[in-house]
Amino acid sequence: MKGFIKELKVANEKFQQKKKEGRCDFNIFEALKVEMKENYHSAFLAYLLDSNKGHYQTIFLEKFLERITNTPGLKTKLKNFKSENCESITTESSTYQSRRIDILMKFSNGYHIIIENKINAYDQVAQIRDYVESLHKQGVKAEQILVIYLTKDNAEPSDDSLCKWEIQKHEIVDSSGTPKAYYLGISYEWIKEWLEKDCLKSIEKEGLKSINGKTKAENGLNKIILCLNQYIEILDSHILESPNKQETKEYILDCVMQNAGFTNKALEILSKDKQDNKEQQECYEILKEHKNAIQDSILQDFYKAVECYCRDKELLKIGNTIWYAENYENGILFYKKADKDKAESGREMVYLFFAIKGETSACFTADAYGIEWLNTKKHKEAFELIDYFKKEAKKESFNAPYHYLKDHNTFQPNQKDELELCKWIYSHAQDKDTKEKVLSKAVKEFMPLFREFATKPLIKKYVREYSKLFND
Repeated sequence: MKGFIKELKVANEKFQQKKKEGRCDFNIFEALKVEMKENYHSAFLAYLLDSNKGHYQTIFLEKFLERITNTPGLKTKLKNFKSENCESITTESSTYQSRRIDILMKFSNGYHIIIENKINAYDQVAQIRDYVESLHKQGVKAEQILVIYLTKDNAEPSDDSLCKWEIQKHEIVDSSGTPKAYYLGISYEWIKEWLEKDCLKSIEKEGLKSINGKTKAENGLNKIILCLNQYIEILDSHILESPNKQETKEYILDCVMQNAGFTNKALEILSKDKQDNKEQQECYEILKEHKNAIQDSILQDFYKAVECYCRDKELLKIGNTIWYAENYENGILFYKKADKDKAESGREMVYLFFAIKGETSACFTADAYGIEWLNTKKHKEAFELIDYFKKEAKKESFNAPYHYLKDHNTFQPNQKDELELCKWIYSHAQDKDTKEKVLSKAVKEFMPLFREFATKPLIKKYVREYSKLFND
């Protein structure tokens, strides 16, 4: 305990000094909890590119197209993608196959840019192919289409997404080698450089100019400068995971999370308002200020570890069904591999969920997502199922609010809050265990509990009946 107390006090001194200097970790994107949500990143990038939006700046689109058209191998091919010809920039643009294009840029001379944004989501079958074919159907020629595939690490679309097409240098071609569109893969490092080097410096320079006794920055450009800097911070800390990024709050978090022994001591201290001695009480006062950050870090790491376990060689197989997991909305969303396209596109589907936030205790839930979208005939069947499962739930100690089935008994019924769940995650750890080792042990303890829940007769029937309803 003494070693932990000593290091915690040193970390707190650094933290308090940074606070005195005026340092803070305030970030509007983080406050809204949209750091890793693709649709919000797409919406923000589209907003910047559209000079008709409230920032009234053309520099974002100009520098974006300048970077693209200066790409080696594409210089001569993309000369007709000019900012003055940009007619519209939309997000979630619908295609005739009921797909949604993340960002679609249309130009008055008939040219189009498709931006597919992938942060954590996986490719859907024929996704890129469908986007391109939807434009071909509108009479857009192959040489008038540029597909930009944006990822964290400049990965290429999967074979599933291209669906028998392939990428050859900077072209997407079909199985016979016929070009279908131009192609450019970029990373979020590319996005950061575009914003930081090409746009932000120019806007900061422009902001120094005075008009009627005030600088342009004072007149409003400082809002754009602040917002860009905050977005770049999010890219560094959440998307690119830059090793040079040190947030003020991380002095304490890094101290607590450096090994399992320190983490367990922190969780033990946070469990009691009144400590055994003065030193530990001082530690409690330090840790209390960072309690949410510590809990969030542990839980998010755990949820991601479960997600990776299920994706790795498709380890989660129950009967003939392979389940995938996804870290989603402060919990873990489980869905059948066969429903992957539905999960990506937000269509109606059956899923299982594990969470503690907002619950009386950590619990598993079965949910039929999208019931409200069903047609009249299916609505009647859905309400019959709701009534049936409500009656059956009472027999097996499930809660059944509306169409959900909630099981508060399978997973550690005494887990009353997030701190208790964090303690459970670290309960089998040895003091010197790394975070990775702790998570591996916790996942091995957790997965049999999920299997137990998923194989309960009522849950199996729930999944089967609602799957039939949605797939008819």
